Amino acid sequence: MSEEIKSHLFAIRTTGGQEKVVMRLLEAKANANQINIQSVFWVSDLKGYVVVEAVNPSDAYLAVEGVRHIRGQLRGELAFEDIEGYLIKKSTVLTL
Repeated sequence: MSEEIKSHLFAIRTTGGQEKVVMRLLEAKANANQINIQSVFWVSDLKGYVVVEAVNPSDAYLAVEGVRHIRGQLRGELAFEDIEGYLIKKSTVLTL
């Protein structure tokens, strides 16, 4: 039986409008340095932030260190419930 690996989400503050650039830079850095991050994504409603998913918090910190357009990182982990509403598309019939 395989063991489920729990990943952690971290909110990264970026320069406004540079979210896509930061995502590409993080992807390139993770691939070049073989940093173990599972995903980097951007929610259009959260301007100035990208979210990094990593198993180990130190991998997330290592990935964002020294990357241009990153202005900081929110302390602690981001709960999935905090961003779940942005990721799951709701039917307009249900919201009426």
